[in-house]
Amino acid sequence: MVCRLTREDDALVRVGRRDGVWHLGRGVGRGVWLCASGPCASRLSASALGRGLRVALLEEDVASVRSLVSEQPNAGVVVEE
Repeated sequence: MVCRLTREDDALVRVGRRDGVWHLGRGVGRGVWLCASGPCASRLSASALGRGLRVALLEEDVASVRSLVSEQPNAGVVVEE
């Protein structure tokens, strides 16, 4: 989303929000894809994240996403079967 590079699914992590709680992995509703490793999380802005989710966000939301991704940098994609 931030770097706009094409990557394999296992090199990306999906971030979403439901009922005000941020989560990683596939889920219901809109989500944004970030590089699992690299500068995407640090370069993420409220406007870019909000545009991807189609909502207005605050810088606190971006800080929450950065924290979540940094806690689990190799989360990758969870495939539901």
